[in-house]
Amino acid sequence: MRSKLLRLKLEKEVKTLVEQDDGSKERLDTIYVRLEAMDAATAEKRAAEILFGLGFDKEMQAKKKKDFSGGWRMRIALARALFIMPTILLLDCPCWNQWRREEYTSEAHDW
Repeated sequence: MRSKLLRLKLEKEVKTLVEQDDGSKERLDTIYVRLEAMDAATAEKRAAEILFGLGFDKEMQAKKKKDFSGGWRMRIALARALFIMPTILLLDCPCWNQWRREEYTSEAHDW
């Protein structure tokens, strides 16, 4: 995940800045704000929970995105959207065709 790489890069920069102790407090403050916004301490756990909720087991979570079909990639895109905790999330009904197909082929109807 890109967020994991970014988090690791920021944490490495923090370590370097702390070791240098050259008065780079402003940069450290900026990095700490970004890490807090990313909720760095629990990012992997949150991502795993979101993916699990969308049907990804542990084995699937370890795969690369390119190894998934289009439908699963859509779930990955949804997970990314949910991960950033947006204020509002507008979604189309991805199951509309399936729902309509089941409605019209249901045994409840006498065709």
